[in-house]
Amino acid sequence: MKDTCPYCGSRLDQTFYCDFCVMTIPKEKVQTDHLRENVLVRDFVFREDAEKTTPELQSMTSFELMMLLKLIRKERATAYKLMTHFYRARKTGNLEYQNQEEDQGEDYQYWTKKMFVVENLLRERMVYIPQRLTDTYLENMRDHIKKLERKPMHVKTTRAQNNDQNKKREYN
Repeated sequence: MKDTCPYCGSRLDQTFYCDFCVMTIPKEKVQTDHLRENVLVRDFVFREDAEKTTPELQSMTSFELMMLLKLIRKERATAYKLMTHFYRARKTGNLEYQNQEEDQGEDYQYWTKKMFVVENLLRERMVYIPQRLTDTYLENMRDHIKKLERKPMHVKTTRAQNNDQNKKREYN
C-alpha cells in the first residue's frame, strides 16, 4: 500500500509531503493507493436542522445544505399560503383572523431569512444557487458523490496501442 495525497493522488514521502500540491498532508487525511478521501454525507435532514445558527449551518456539507434548502423553501411556501389565506379571510370582514395572519407573516419572514442564509452559504461554495431542487436532482447529486468516492486518482501517461500492449504507467 502506498501513501497518497487526498487531493491529487500523488505518492507521498515519509513525511507525508506532496510535491505536486506543495504541502504536508495531515496524517489523518493521508490516503492509500490513490483513493479519494471519504466524505460523510447524510442522506437526510430534519426540520430542526433549519433552526441551527448560521455557524452551525456552515459546518454542514453542500449536499446537506441543498436538501435543507429544499425543505426551507417548502416551509416558506406553506407559511406564505397560510398568510394569504388568513389575509383573505380577514378582508371578508372577519377580524378574528388578524392574529393568525400576523403569526404566519412572522413564520414567512423567519423562513425567508433562513432561505437567504442557506442560499448564500451555497453561493459562497458553489457560486450559484439551484433554482429548483427536485428529488431527482438530489438523487443524481448523491449518486455522483458516491461514484466519485470509489474512483481512484490515477494519471495514465501512455496509451495502449492494442490489446497486447496494456502496459500503462501511473504518474506518481
